[in-house]
Amino acid sequence: MSKVSAEMQCHKCEEYGEGSDRVKLHGSRRAALKVVKSDVLTDSAHQFSVLVDSVRDYAIYTLDVNGVITSWNVGAERIKGYSAAEIIGQHFSKFYTEDDCAAGLPMRCLNSAVVNGKHEAQGRRIRKDGTEFWADVVIQPIHEENGILSGFAKITRDITERRKSEERVHRLAHFDQLTGLPNRITSLARLQDMVNGGQAMSVIVADLVGLSPINDTFGRAAGDAMLNRAVARWVGAVSEQHWIGRLASDEFIVVLPGIIDGPELREICKKMISSLDAPVVGDGRQAYLAVNLGIAVHPVHGQSAAELLNNADLAVNQAKARGRNSYAIYKSAFRDLLESRLICETAIERALPDGEFELFYQPQVRLKDRRIIGAEGLLRWRHRERGLLTPDAFLDILEKSPHAHKVGSWVLREACMHAARVRQIGLSKYGVSVNLFDAQLRSGQLVDEVKCALADAKIPGSALHLEITENIILDHSDTIVPELHKLRELGVGLSFDDYGTGYASLSLLKRFPLSQLKIDRSFVQNLCGDQKDAAVVRAIAFLAREFQLQVVAEGIEKSGQHEQLHRLGCQLGQGFLYGKPVAGEELLRLYKDRLGRTSKSTKKIGFLN
Repeated sequence: MSKVSAEMQCHKCEEYGEGSDRVKLHGSRRAALKVVKSDVLTDSAHQFSVLVDSVRDYAIYTLDVNGVITSWNVGAERIKGYSAAEIIGQHFSKFYTEDDCAAGLPMRCLNSAVVNGKHEAQGRRIRKDGTEFWADVVIQPIHEENGILSGFAKITRDITERRKSEERVHRLAHFDQLTGLPNRITSLARLQDMVNGGQAMSVIVADLVGLSPINDTFGRAAGDAMLNRAVARWVGAVSEQHWIGRLASDEFIVVLPGIIDGPELREICKKMISSLDAPVVGDGRQAYLAVNLGIAVHPVHGQSAAELLNNADLAVNQAKARGRNSYAIYKSAFRDLLESRLICETAIERALPDGEFELFYQPQVRLKDRRIIGAEGLLRWRHRERGLLTPDAFLDILEKSPHAHKVGSWVLREACMHAARVRQIGLSKYGVSVNLFDAQLRSGQLVDEVKCALADAKIPGSALHLEITENIILDHSDTIVPELHKLRELGVGLSFDDYGTGYASLSLLKRFPLSQLKIDRSFVQNLCGDQKDAAVVRAIAFLAREFQLQVVAEGIEKSGQHEQLHRLGCQLGQGFLYGKPVAGEELLRLYKDRLGRTSKSTKKIGFLN
């Protein structure tokens, strides 16, 4: 016997014994092993059954091959509401909704488990009390040793709270929390889907005007409530197949599928604008809001959502330039204008530190005797490439730039220094007026800046007059009143500029601490030949007299206009008749020259000392 055979025999002897008796013993052991194995399996099955029955977080149950329930654990009872006695023997399809049953979903799930070896899915299921819940389901087929299908094991987990949490996260990511509208991300994705589908449509960007001062004055709650009511009015102005999204705090998108131009588009724009005619109420407050609309049409004005939105933005900027409650349809010229603006904004950034801005001054006279009482400081830009520019060429861009506040502060200081220099040559009552930028009023620093400018120039507050346009007043009607009162306490004069051309109501004359109304040149040009212009001037002069305000008329070019304005009740005036705007140093020389001369011509226009 070989060594390997002997070792194997020895091993067998150790394991099974030797000889005929040992073989019998070996057979007995095999029988004993089978019994032990059977007992272990029985115990394991029992332990597994006990474990499954005790699980409360999962519904674990079995089905026969037809889907009839054959076992039921305590977790199934907790989640679905049925006891084992109530449910065993019934078909598992009773947990599915009527629509799912009608579509054959229960048996499709079982077939999927057989074909794929397992079926996993999420869906709505029904409890015993009829309420729905979200379920995460796993179905595992059970086969006999010979491979024949004998049933299914099914595990169901209630994921309702998880789904609610996911839905909340989804809403936070895709919808505006205040209005419930699609947010910017969702709006752009939805718009891009429509573009990809070749949908012809109009895209409107709606800019809500007047919300910021409401938030500042009445609080965020009132502002939010008014915003929601404004949106609700817009929803009523468009059809059900149209949709609205929120792009930013006061900017919205309105998409009109199937509408590309013409009367229908214009009618919708007019409806959206007129929907804000009545005051908007929120949190016990009410205020007037306005809107500007910019429109881009697919496919004419853009081949992507981003391009359409960008062009609609350009159009809404054009609408803003026309005033409140305006709309504009995109034109390629808008982009050229934007490029020009960007170039201008870049140049403005260097203009102030490089000393390119100047103040020119136009004399103001007392109409009854034509004596000069002061001058208005008018901004000029000595552009290095384009030469001397008047405000028409750059003021709109400057006012919207981040440099407006700095330029306005410079204008204020420069004008005060001019008044100081003129006073030093002997005109002790000489004053200067300048226009304020919106940015100066928003800064909250205006009163302190005026104090510093007056102190540095060593002139009294009465030597300074600040002019405010009606549109700025409307945008800050409540927030700036306290600051204006503080300015009046300093002796500084306050004027409504271009009065009669804007939207300021008569009530503003009562609420604001004004000292002067300034009549726009448009009413002066045809004053002598147009009775309506004369009536407007007469009415403004009457109001001013009743409110104890001075009236200044600008744009006076002819003696007849001077005489007529004086008869109608205007006290002050300015225009080419008395002098063109000139640089400060040049005007100072003219004043010195006139003060030193005694000819007849100097008596025609003298000085108020």
